[in-house]
Amino acid sequence: TNAGSADSLLLTDATLLRFGDTPALTIKHATHNYIESTNGHIVIDNQDVDAAVKVMLGTDTTTTDFRVQNNSAEPAFVVHGDKSAVFSGSLNVEGDATFSGDTATFSSANDDDPLVIIKNTTNGAGGSRLRFVKDKAVN
Repeated sequence: TNAGSADSLLLTDATLLRFGDTPALTIKHATHNYIESTNGHIVIDNQDVDAAVKVMLGTDTTTTDFRVQNNSAEPAFVVHGDKSAVFSGSLNVEGDATFSGDTATFSSANDDDPLVIIKNTTNGAGGSRLRFVKDKAVN
């Protein structure tokens, strides 16, 4: 239905917008909002050379987040409104990684053979320091 304006389209709740013969792409509004594709990739292509693609969250706290989930709805990657992020599973970094802050903590939950490897490949005499501390409070 037209809401009275020549440049708007008003659809009632639970109305589906379907694109394609099958339909391969569906947009729907219900309790949550969905973009569903059954064919091909969903591509967001920002061709502006000086603008960003942004996902805006509703708060600056952990009550809102952006998630990448697998087909079982398990989160693989979550970014919270407070700028904290959580990776589930393995994280492989290609290229350089920078960790800022006073403490970087790497932990292993393997009781049988915990292994954390940090490799320093510099040969300089004034190279970096490396210190390991066992947390004795953990049972």
